[in-house]
Amino acid sequence: MDRKIKYTVDLSPYLQYSTNEALKQVGCQPIMFPISKAIVDSIYVASDTCMIAHFDKVCKLAQDWEYGFAASDESIPWCNVRFGIRDKRPAVERKKDKKFYLQFCREYGEWVEKNRAHELASIPELKNLFDLLLTFEKECQQVFLEKLKEIAAIYPEANKLLYNYRGEQRVPISIRVITYENEDHFSVSPHFDKAAMTILMPSDDNPDEECLIVAPADGTIFDPEKLRRVVRPLYNDSNSTSCALFITGAMLQEIGVPVPPTPHAVLPHNRVLRHVLVAFCNIPYLDTKHLTFNIVYKKEMPNNFIERFKPI
Repeated sequence: MDRKIKYTVDLSPYLQYSTNEALKQVGCQPIMFPISKAIVDSIYVASDTCMIAHFDKVCKLAQDWEYGFAASDESIPWCNVRFGIRDKRPAVERKKDKKFYLQFCREYGEWVEKNRAHELASIPELKNLFDLLLTFEKECQQVFLEKLKEIAAIYPEANKLLYNYRGEQRVPISIRVITYENEDHFSVSPHFDKAAMTILMPSDDNPDEECLIVAPADGTIFDPEKLRRVVRPLYNDSNSTSCALFITGAMLQEIGVPVPPTPHAVLPHNRVLRHVLVAFCNIPYLDTKHLTFNIVYKKEMPNNFIERFKPI
């Protein structure tokens, strides 16, 4: 069998599968997300402008905002989750990933707009990024609620994900706009997400050579041979939709929902920077800092593993 076919999975047929069957067979379910790829790309551009052109100023403001938000009532459902800028590049022990990112949620964004409006307005690109992420969060909320309803019909314990925010029942969503620097091994080693559910938006990878690889969420012992590079379905109306991927995280089992998590990893890339937009559905009021869900560290994978994904 052609190596490229053997280690690649075309997700187009799985648009018609139930969530459960898609997760069991390939580890993810493609969904047509109601935000265009152009808007996703504009989030990456806005992030680069803020995080590179204004990095020092943004970091200084974000640190103050982080402490202010953490002391507010709005942060209570988030426990140990921190919001703002995270720069992982100085941590050079090789088990760390070379990346930096903005972590965001609706409560954080609205708190900043209410309490630090003048500072936010001082960097128009950052204000634009906040506006884009608030719009994105609203759409994620609807997708996650639909998936929650589907899962809760079988496992009512899934409703523990709901909490009240300003009189509305919703799920807590944290968003990351991540920028990966060039990495010669894994950008992210095989792991389960520390979340209940995850939405992975299109990165700026070549669509036929996406760096994301996934394995079936079937609850079996992890086998790297099951990891496949995903090829997202083509979408015709690029002005209104893009193909997102839905996967399950390890936290569903923490609330008594016996749905296995999706093993996945991110392959290295040969560009200067790589961008990805991810939304995580979390569990409200749960401290998760003691939990870790790495399956293996990047150096512990077979030496020839990455070779199978390189262009022939």
